[in-house]
Amino acid sequence: MIKALKIASLVIAITVASCNSQTKSENYALVDVATFENAIQENNNIQLVDVRTPKEYNEGKIADALNIDWNNANFTEEVEKLDKNQPIYIYCLSGGRSKKASDKLIALGFRQVIELDGGYMNWYKNHTPATQPDQFTAAEYTEMVSDAPVVLVDFYADWCAPCKIMAPYIEQFKTDYKDQVKVLKIDADQNKQLVTQLGYQALPIVLIYKNGTLVFEREGLVTEPELRELLNKQL
Repeated sequence: MIKALKIASLVIAITVASCNSQTKSENYALVDVATFENAIQENNNIQLVDVRTPKEYNEGKIADALNIDWNNANFTEEVEKLDKNQPIYIYCLSGGRSKKASDKLIALGFRQVIELDGGYMNWYKNHTPATQPDQFTAAEYTEMVSDAPVVLVDFYADWCAPCKIMAPYIEQFKTDYKDQVKVLKIDADQNKQLVTQLGYQALPIVLIYKNGTLVFEREGLVTEPELRELLNKQL
């Protein structure tokens, strides 16, 4: 009885999370880390799929995840081995590949696809002690800024006053430009090596990429109207 109530609560949580996001279909939900983790904890036989490359998977993954590389030619063949009548939980590094994979799974007839919002990057951030650097390699960064048509990157720090000014409207952009602009907020203190490799020295760092190409960069505050105008030009 208790387990049944837990499962019912989990279904409600996923439904609510789905309603709070732009739903692709009744078969799809984009959920936050907490909801995703609750599902894993409540279901020992969960179909959990990591669609990153084997190299990424081996460097760090969510426990018990099955690795089926989205970019591999045998992706469809491998996912067809899964149970289409049971929910499938899916993630990539930051969300680009898992969104494409979710569309594919729905097209293949999977009844319920649950995607982790922000991917492993978001999961890792929520499961890493504050004392441990949350660093991304230059290769991972290049991939993150290339897996969506338009990407807005905000390198910030908790101590940075201009960063705090920008934080509310950058967060709002996630809603205003949902499915149009991918917004990446990266803690510069936890990614010092990456910031150095990119050649920046001051915060905030605001970057806009279009199809993987840098089209705007600034070290310093960008006002909301200016940043909104810059994004609109890329759409």
